[in-house]
Amino acid sequence: MLLSGIIITIAFIMTALTLQQVGSLERQAAAEPALTLAAEWRFIHDRVGSNLNVSVTDTMKDASFTSTTFPAVAATFRAAEAEKGYDVTMRLAGSGSMVNKTEWNLVAGSLSTSSYNAWDVNGHVHFTQVNDTANDGLLHQTPCPDGAAAACISGVLVAVHLSDGSSSLEEVLLYAVDQG
Repeated sequence: MLLSGIIITIAFIMTALTLQQVGSLERQAAAEPALTLAAEWRFIHDRVGSNLNVSVTDTMKDASFTSTTFPAVAATFRAAEAEKGYDVTMRLAGSGSMVNKTEWNLVAGSLSTSSYNAWDVNGHVHFTQVNDTANDGLLHQTPCPDGAAAACISGVLVAVHLSDGSSSLEEVLLYAVDQG
């Protein structure tokens, strides 16, 4: 009987301490400012590029990227942002994507005689070569920048839309990928 009284007292004290810690965490969480839409945009802006960069390989085919890789990256961001209370939509900026800029907007002159004249979102890679006539949001280079393949996907044009329910941001971003 004495032993059960001691155990109940210890359990009561542990419960009281746990409730005190939970209350402290709630106060701390309420005191921290919520991320703004702009702060979340900066996070997405950088993370999408790094995710696409590690997802694209020299030997990746366009069909594999558009049917498997890109939808997986977009779904990952959609799920992560939903947990934070944001709605994010990503799609390749090609024909039929209903965005204000597509791959063909980056071409200087005609597709058959001219070249891209575009910089990636960070301003580090200048895309100049056109070797495909598909307006699919995928930019190619021949040879690959790292020299491992004869031709490869070297840029991805992505339309990103982020909303928090009351306001939204939308932009078409060119990400350099597989740059060696």
